[in-house]
Amino acid sequence: MKRIVLLPLAMIYSLVWGQTIKIPMDAVSLEYNNYFNKAYAAVGSYDQNYPNTLIQMDPYNGTVERQLQLNGEPSVIKTTLDKKHMYLSFLSVPRILKIDLTTFSVVDTIDTGGGAVISFDIIPTNENNLVVVRDGEPYPTVCLYKDGVLMTKQVQTGIDYPSEICIKSDGTRLFGYSPSGDGWIMNVVDTGIEYDSILWDYIFPSSGEIKLHNDLIYGRFGILLDAFSDSIPKIVAWMPIYKFLYVYCTGLEYSEIHGCYLYGHENTMHAYISFFDAQNFNYLGSMDVDDNSDAVHDVTVVDYDDFILRSFDTQNYMCLLFHHETKKSRVFLEWKNNKEKWGNDGIVR
Repeated sequence: MKRIVLLPLAMIYSLVWGQTIKIPMDAVSLEYNNYFNKAYAAVGSYDQNYPNTLIQMDPYNGTVERQLQLNGEPSVIKTTLDKKHMYLSFLSVPRILKIDLTTFSVVDTIDTGGGAVISFDIIPTNENNLVVVRDGEPYPTVCLYKDGVLMTKQVQTGIDYPSEICIKSDGTRLFGYSPSGDGWIMNVVDTGIEYDSILWDYIFPSSGEIKLHNDLIYGRFGILLDAFSDSIPKIVAWMPIYKFLYVYCTGLEYSEIHGCYLYGHENTMHAYISFFDAQNFNYLGSMDVDDNSDAVHDVTVVDYDDFILRSFDTQNYMCLLFHHETKKSRVFLEWKNNKEKWGNDGIVR
């Protein structure tokens, strides 16, 4: 049974599809952990209440339950497959922390040398092994850390380096993606990282976050890329995110609960979440999350009705806890019976 949380009226905003709790917070990155049923936020240095801190929150009311002070500004947080640990990198400190989420304490520190961490990912088959894009001279490198130890074989990337990476589910290959849209395919071997094939130019139309679902890579404009089944990457689908090209579109997630790809975006200072079917890749509808808010930079699914997002308005960075109060048949399917609801902006009203 869903908990009912009583909140001050000033904190609740009645919207088209639900209610939003706005928490003024310089949240750099967010994750929801369904093992502990908690939300985690890495908070930046400009936050007035929790600067340079990892916090644990109640995902339904935003109550801060635990804090872990950090010696530097955090950058990326990623949770292990068993959901019991989290890795955290820093914006400029050459270090990655491994955090036990049961005790909420640091259990390991990986020193990445003279260069800060640009990006990293966890090997799916071994939570103690990380692939790290590490800044350095003269160029960044892609390298493997096994149990915190740097392996000898590394890939030096040159000026245009991968700022986002995804690792195949069996832990044997990785795809790296640069801000310019270029892509690398590499192998993960016992001694480190090696090239698998040539650098692929402009494999995605623009930069932005990439994620992995069923070993298919998806990005901010709806492309599904098969980079692992052959030596040549193949585009297997393209969801119609082009309908939203004139609005700011950034945060993305795949939801097992909804069977949909979720995209956060903004139109005239309204934050929205849009849904695309994972089978046919067609647009299913959008939810109006908040007004006077910038684009949704993270979309995190708590359950069927609740979402955690990162956005900001004209005053503060915001963490948004969004509760969706309508039925799936109304939100996702009503537009099929009345295509005029699409209107001019792609938003179901």
